[in-house]
Amino acid sequence: MVRQRAKLSQALLGMLLLLSFTGVVLAAPAAAAPPSTGASISPQGPGVPLITQGLPSALTFTAIRSTSPATGLAAAQNIITCNAQQMYPHASYHVPDTVDALFRETCSAPMANIAIDMYLYDETAGALYGPQPSTSYGTANKNGTAVAPCPTPTADVWDAFTSITNTFPPGYEPNPQFAEVQSPYIFIQC
Repeated sequence: MVRQRAKLSQALLGMLLLLSFTGVVLAAPAAAAPPSTGASISPQGPGVPLITQGLPSALTFTAIRSTSPATGLAAAQNIITCNAQQMYPHASYHVPDTVDALFRETCSAPMANIAIDMYLYDETAGALYGPQPSTSYGTANKNGTAVAPCPTPTADVWDAFTSITNTFPPGYEPNPQFAEVQSPYIFIQC
């Protein structure tokens, strides 16, 4: 069984490498399209992260100014948009025997704060690594990296996911906004 699994893992890795050199892009199966209000954004706050495929790997947050800017101030931006993306996990290039995954969010204006909890999940071993929290204040960008040990020399199935809390500046609604993004599952061999 172990030998068969190792051969299957090697074959899948070979296919992935071949596809990456040919320019073919692999994507996770598409989940049902969320309603236009964003089904993944919950006004109740983030729940316990679910280890399940089906969360988007990228999403957009939007908040609209509900109050007028003070007189004498430069015209304020009436809409703030933030684009969040969970990157694929991969064997680390700079720390041996570790897996890491990046998260990026870029907003069109500075935010009150952007808080994230990042996780890595080794599906093969059934091991969850996280939360790895990080918060930025007064910035329009947020980057994060989740890191976990790569315990075996065989290829394991991994995914990464991040819980996000975006707090927009005062006067923007809805505020705050919560969501989770998740990478597709991928084989990784360290």
